[in-house]
Amino acid sequence: MGEGHYLTALKGLRLKMTLLLLVASAQAEVVPWPLTGTAVAKDGALRIDCVNNLHQIGYAAKRFANDTGHFPSAFRELTNYLESPKLLLCPANAAHSPPASWADLDWDAVDYELVPGANPADPVTRLCQCKIHNNFVNADGFVATQDDYHAGWPAVIAHPLDEEATPGSTVRFEVKITANALQPLYFQWRREHLYFVTNVSFITNTNLYDGGFYRTNREASFTVAELPGETSAVYVMQNVTTNVYDYYSAAISNALGVALSQRARPLVLSVVATRATNDYWFGLRCQNNLRQIRLLAGIREAFYPDQAITNFSQMLNYDGSPMFEWPVLLFCPADKARTAPADWNNFDFSNTSYEILPHPSIEEDPVAPFCQCKVHHYYAAMDGSVAYATNSPLLVGLLEDQTATFGSDAVIRANALGLPPLTYTWYKDGQPVLTTTNRTLTLSNVVRGDAGMYSVVVSNSAGSVQSSSTTLTVRIPQRLANPQFPSQGVLHLSSAYADGWPVSPGELAGFEVEVSPNLLDWTTLANSLSVSNGLLILQDNNSANQTVRFYRIIQQ
Repeated sequence: MGEGHYLTALKGLRLKMTLLLLVASAQAEVVPWPLTGTAVAKDGALRIDCVNNLHQIGYAAKRFANDTGHFPSAFRELTNYLESPKLLLCPANAAHSPPASWADLDWDAVDYELVPGANPADPVTRLCQCKIHNNFVNADGFVATQDDYHAGWPAVIAHPLDEEATPGSTVRFEVKITANALQPLYFQWRREHLYFVTNVSFITNTNLYDGGFYRTNREASFTVAELPGETSAVYVMQNVTTNVYDYYSAAISNALGVALSQRARPLVLSVVATRATNDYWFGLRCQNNLRQIRLLAGIREAFYPDQAITNFSQMLNYDGSPMFEWPVLLFCPADKARTAPADWNNFDFSNTSYEILPHPSIEEDPVAPFCQCKVHHYYAAMDGSVAYATNSPLLVGLLEDQTATFGSDAVIRANALGLPPLTYTWYKDGQPVLTTTNRTLTLSNVVRGDAGMYSVVVSNSAGSVQSSSTTLTVRIPQRLANPQFPSQGVLHLSSAYADGWPVSPGELAGFEVEVSPNLLDWTTLANSLSVSNGLLILQDNNSANQTVRFYRIIQQ
């Protein structure tokens, strides 16, 4: 080998060495995020729109009565009194789209009905009612809003949950329908793709030099595609991948119309494996549960102001089903003593992760605790805010795995709540680290012996709490010896760890050599490595046949 070939080989050699490399596929994990409040809000918005329709129908009927002396006997008589045919279609019924004109209206699909015999002279006589909700309008224009549906409507009492999952997991969406829904029922799952449309419009303003200004709006819309064959109350997605980013919903129909579930989204990320097991994420999910519970309680209180809530069993929908939709909402993910059941059959409302505390009204004390987690001692206040309830220490920060290079500094941080002063006791492989009692552990000029599993115990006068363990990995570079050429065409390179630690024969299987003629195309050089006297030996017997050759050694 000539001098140029020797320099190229030496310059092209690249070594990647680590002391500890944890390589493991993430476990299949699925994390539900109950967002019952969004379903309630959507249902409430549709109910309000229905009430608005009844207001318009009642006003039109009164105008008609002023002209004729009697209320209309059919909606066809109100076409000159109503602004649009869509006022005769309840927004909760997804069986139809609003027609563009009266000529396009299917009169058999109207969602409201006039009550026969309504008398204009009797202000409290019922004039018109919704076929879906139990909302109605009287002759005097008063609209009664009911928190329920007509018997038979396929009302959704438990919507599919948003779920986060690791790649390869199985995601399961399910809906529950009220027991009094008219049979037969038909289910159809849909995939909904979110897209945005940007609109530009000119707003006239004569006070401006240009006579107005342009306004840009970005509106979100969904395209909907039915999923063939997915016609049951459950939709299962197996072996999910990261390109599953759309939303999913169910359409439930019977002879009365079509009800839609709220959209649920699968978010597929490898990091979900941490979110499913880490104390920090347990705390976030617990806080989410508490906010949902307090929101539902506030809705219950609005409809039943004279019934003080003292137990979860009181919080029911109009049909007697629990307002929480799925039992998972009442179970903290950090609760090791309890596991959420799949359904409400024989459910014990007194044995959940959360408990309702004695509380005043929100008018008396908006920050008074309403509901508390038995594990974290977070609580939801009457105003919906979430705070920490006790003086005991609580870890709220992530202990993140650390990787440091030999000779550099490593920093591991923890965060906790609780009555001060808080004392942090750090442990390495179960043994105390006596260098600090602060929330930050700093290791200067790390060496091989600093690698290991670290944890912390946080203490105060009220108690203590221990974190889960985190891994510190120390990367040790390799130190090359001078290359040798024992015979023509043979390149011989040896190396060992920079800290003097020998390479053991048991580590050989973790090394691999790759060669390249151009630093772009790499191939494996098989059977070229060995270990001798603590040194890693690379021997290439065919180097003389190459004009230029680069080497790299990788340790897995």
